[in-house]
Amino acid sequence: MDSLSCDLLGCVFAHLTVGEGLCVATVSSHFAEEARRKRRIVERMLEPPFYTSSFHEPVLYMSGREVGDADFPSLGVAIRNGAFANLHTLVLSNNQIGDAGVADFVRSCGGLEQVQALFLSGNRIGDEGVASLALACRGGLLSRCKVLDLAKNAFHDAGVSAFAEGVLPLGSEAGRREEEGRGKECIPLPKLFVLGLCGNPFGEEAASSLADALGKGALPSLELLVVEEAPLPLREACVRRRVHYCDVYTEMLV
Repeated sequence: MDSLSCDLLGCVFAHLTVGEGLCVATVSSHFAEEARRKRRIVERMLEPPFYTSSFHEPVLYMSGREVGDADFPSLGVAIRNGAFANLHTLVLSNNQIGDAGVADFVRSCGGLEQVQALFLSGNRIGDEGVASLALACRGGLLSRCKVLDLAKNAFHDAGVSAFAEGVLPLGSEAGRREEEGRGKECIPLPKLFVLGLCGNPFGEEAASSLADALGKGALPSLELLVVEEAPLPLREACVRRRVHYCDVYTEMLV
């Protein structure tokens, strides 16, 4: 395992509880060797008298199951209706999910308040899908999410710019008109600390939009940004915010 992979896994584990760490170790494949070692450590910690019920937080693993746009809304309805109570980690990587599926999913699933890791890498999500996701996050979706993987999809500058605008703090000048009537301050994705965007064909304009959002306080908990060849404005924004970035695709966690 290369040092970058170890560093990424260490960063993730450093921010998770014991139960969360076990869940991530369970679904990990890219970091299998290191994850097994960390899993053994966590399992020893969970032995009496250190056992904790947080170990039971469930993971829904559907990577590479040919999930498409037609299936995604049904999954959202099932989640909203409690079929996966207390769902902690949702892995939908390497499927056939596109813009329509994402839009229908965020409309049907509810707030996903309990989900702390969402993996959507390796799908067909374009600009409209990312915009739908960002708008839903602005409305409170994924308010406890710590890891969001959107790598290796199909969105361009417009999608990244829409995402950057969507995660702006509601009190910022850019978002004030839209949120003025709510009377309640809100920060989209307030707990997110790992964001994967690499493998998507976006350029400097979109990167500058994301850098501007970070400069205005977006994603206050962000510590790791996975993006290929980050342009200078984005690198500078990361340095100012003390956000680590890497430009090598590491498959995130799955």
